[in-house]
Amino acid sequence: MAERVELPADEIVAHLAATDLFSLLDPVALGRLAPLFGAVRYGPGQLVAAQREVDETLWVVANGQVSADRKGEDGVVSHLAFHGYGTVLGERGVFIGEPRRTSCITVEPTLLLHAGRDELWAVLGADPDLFDLLVLSDDVRSRLEMFDVSSSLDGEYQVALFRRHWSVMLRRMFAPLVLLLVCLAIAAGLSALSSVAVSSSPMLVLVFAIVGLGVPLIGAVWAYFDYHYDCLIVTNRRIIHVERTPFIDTQRSEAFLTSIQDVNRVTPGVMARMLGYGDVTVQTASSGGAMRFTKVANPQQVRTTIFEQADRARDRAVRERQAWITRQVQEAIDGGTPVAPPANGAAERRGEPVGESFPAYLAGVLSRGALYFWPKTRVQEGSVVTWRKHWWVLLRSAVVPLLLLTLLGAGALYAWWSLGEVPWIAVGAVWLVLAMWLLWIYEDWRNDLYQLTDEHIIDVERRPLGFFEERRQAGLGQIQDVRYVVPNPLATLLNFGNVQIETAAEIGNFTFDFVYHPSGVQEEIFTRIDQYQRRLEREEEERRAEEMSRWISTYHRLSGGAAPAASTGPGARGGQMPPRSGAAEPPRG
Repeated sequence: MAERVELPADEIVAHLAATDLFSLLDPVALGRLAPLFGAVRYGPGQLVAAQREVDETLWVVANGQVSADRKGEDGVVSHLAFHGYGTVLGERGVFIGEPRRTSCITVEPTLLLHAGRDELWAVLGADPDLFDLLVLSDDVRSRLEMFDVSSSLDGEYQVALFRRHWSVMLRRMFAPLVLLLVCLAIAAGLSALSSVAVSSSPMLVLVFAIVGLGVPLIGAVWAYFDYHYDCLIVTNRRIIHVERTPFIDTQRSEAFLTSIQDVNRVTPGVMARMLGYGDVTVQTASSGGAMRFTKVANPQQVRTTIFEQADRARDRAVRERQAWITRQVQEAIDGGTPVAPPANGAAERRGEPVGESFPAYLAGVLSRGALYFWPKTRVQEGSVVTWRKHWWVLLRSAVVPLLLLTLLGAGALYAWWSLGEVPWIAVGAVWLVLAMWLLWIYEDWRNDLYQLTDEHIIDVERRPLGFFEERRQAGLGQIQDVRYVVPNPLATLLNFGNVQIETAAEIGNFTFDFVYHPSGVQEEIFTRIDQYQRRLEREEEERRAEEMSRWISTYHRLSGGAAPAASTGPGARGGQMPPRSGAAEPPRG
């Protein structure tokens, strides 16, 4: 059985530096990775990693030897190699999600460092420069396509990326090719009919060059990117479907792997069967129904990959939950004591001023007043995120009073310059009315809020001065799907769109209209949903662990054994022991 070993951080750094994988990292970067690694000692003949399983752990041999063995289809096991000090095991599974090709078995007492895949990706994914310094094999590096890590969930990494069949790109390039051939034919015809006229007109030659070569080239480039941007991304946590037309619109829909119910593939015709493409439809538990990606290359591989990742996500959740239950039982048997919760920051702080001077107070008032009229489209206060409509919506609503205000000002200046006198009282009164109109429009824009908390999404619409207010709210647990649409080229240029939220609540679906950076809004909602689900699972696991501890305590008392310590302490709800960092942390479901 594996035995845990405590190693100092500098020793872990030295072992990591001896590997090829981390050889380019400086000591500071290795120091960031060292806390992710634990150490265990295996006896001879113990299995470290099994063939055909996907590695959830990255292993580093710190002492001893490991044998790499492969079992063939005929059941015969063959020895391939011995791995000694500095060898890294599990690279393919951790970085590209592929099953192991060999089993790793210790041949002598062996010390291994180990780090979880999700923890590694949480650090490496947040720092692309650090990731680029890893010395991965050519095969792994060529197959690893990282997407925007700033928009990924904690511990999320990309498993596969699928695009449409190459024939789709050729069809989209058909129009530019036809235009090129037509222009070349016309140019050849004009040259044959009147070579002198063409040669004596450089402008005509330039026009034909631009139309005949430039326009088809631009069309071909646009067709390529229109093909390239459409994709289906499969991660270890969700699937992401992106449909993007360059400079026109963008649509993106996502679904967690746990919500997938079925994946269907359809080969629409003889040509599709010959070329090997088809349509893939992913049925989810959301009210939106299905996620459909048409004319994808090798649809059977897409279906298999999605099912494999969904099964792995469920299996990993079961294994992690079982391991966590085992640790909880072991702690209860060993008589573990709760760890005091960390300080909440509410303690009294000394040396802080109890008041402020009048100039500082006045500066604060002026600053708050100026910020009040600054059109912020996103504000975060604590855990509450508030979005407003894009400033373009405000500008579009205010264009009439702004135009009238400008015309009135220009007319007043012209009258004062030409006539020497202006009815300033009347002009001032009209200006005041227009200013109040602008203030009403600004307040009306500012009062429409879209909010995200740790437990709810909120849509607030209200008129200034309390004339009207409507507030709609739904729990994060009721959200079934989140999509966004960038509706037109102007929205693409200014980066705003509509985020559509489908819920199981009685009040129906939500739409966050004209929000800035809709993909970021979608990602933030998905992140909060993920955190909310983990929090519920953690609370349920804590409740079960408390009940389990009581059962074990009762068993020990009735059987005459030593009862474990009571799981009560500061910060525990109803005698519930707060989870410890590391071993006692509930699994991610």
